[in-house]
Amino acid sequence: MNTRYNLYFLIFILLNLSSQSEKINLYIGGFFPIDNVGWNGSGLIPATQMALDDINAREDILPNYQLNLIIGNTKALTNLGVKVLFDFIHLPPTKIMLLGCGFARVTSAVAGVAKYYNLIQTTFSSESILLSDKQKYPYLFRTCFSNSAWSLPQVVLVKHFNWTKVATIARRSEVYDASIERLLNDLHHEKIKVIAAEGFIAGTNVNRQIGNLKEKEARIIIGHFQEEDALEIFCQAYKHGMYGADYVWIVPGFLSSTFWDKAVNVKHVNCTPQEIAIAANYSLSIDFATINTADETTISGMTPQSFDIRYHNWPSIVNHTYWPNSYAGFTYDAVWAEALALNSSLSRITKLNRSLDDFRYSDSEMAGIFKEEMYRVNFSGIS
Repeated sequence: MNTRYNLYFLIFILLNLSSQSEKINLYIGGFFPIDNVGWNGSGLIPATQMALDDINAREDILPNYQLNLIIGNTKALTNLGVKVLFDFIHLPPTKIMLLGCGFARVTSAVAGVAKYYNLIQTTFSSESILLSDKQKYPYLFRTCFSNSAWSLPQVVLVKHFNWTKVATIARRSEVYDASIERLLNDLHHEKIKVIAAEGFIAGTNVNRQIGNLKEKEARIIIGHFQEEDALEIFCQAYKHGMYGADYVWIVPGFLSSTFWDKAVNVKHVNCTPQEIAIAANYSLSIDFATINTADETTISGMTPQSFDIRYHNWPSIVNHTYWPNSYAGFTYDAVWAEALALNSSLSRITKLNRSLDDFRYSDSEMAGIFKEEMYRVNFSGIS
């Protein structure tokens, strides 16, 4: 009796494996900023793997296909991001869509080229307002917020404490110039005086800019910059004595809780992690909820809270191969968005006597279908 049941069970497993092996493989090219000094996106890889596992286990989503991820490491560098793109394009297998990039500057460069290869791209953390330009980035989508939304809560915070004078310091780049311009306009509209607006080039010493802020007697300082910039800024703030109860630094919410520990890896930062931590001690950060607070079951069958528990217990997170990242929910949802768009494209592509694996980089017709279906995607997600 037991032998017979074991035989049936073995046959079931073999049939199931056979069914899976007959699925057609589709590949997504993923851009992740790994090994960079600042914000590290390696912890988004487990979230992507979770999404792929959950989607591939469903019989109602891409039933005859298997979604796979090919990882590209951009190291948060624009030129490397474009190189990864060309590697994806020129090396088999064909990638049907792209996922990423982490940083807006890299996403901008990649999306600006990827459109010529008819590749849909979904970013999970690139928040620049400039990426909303659909003329320039027709195939780019995102699951995260635009940083155009940063300005309002920052102004609300300033008004809440009845602060009438502020200063700003921002990285000079196309991405940050747009966000700081929006902030300055909103502050002016609310009749809040900006006594100084300092800018700096990434990777440079900001002694002069911090000195100017001190000379102007700035006490409330709003910063728009990356995590690696924060190391140099708070190092100089420490040296100039611009910290403690007399100062409030309003900084981006994506800074990691102990970002100062990375100072040992940056040659041009001449402060200890402890000194940077002291200077950053009275800073405030504003961020948006990166995970849905509603205790509702999402399309994956999980609640956002159960996702969070599962994510933090994922093997590569537990063993510290990757470190937890607050944008995991956005990343998980980005994979689902692409899968749902591909799934809803099936009937239209079938009418053309074609299948998803027929996609080629010159195929503007199929890419047009994917684009239209991406706009129609609507689901309850983790973020």
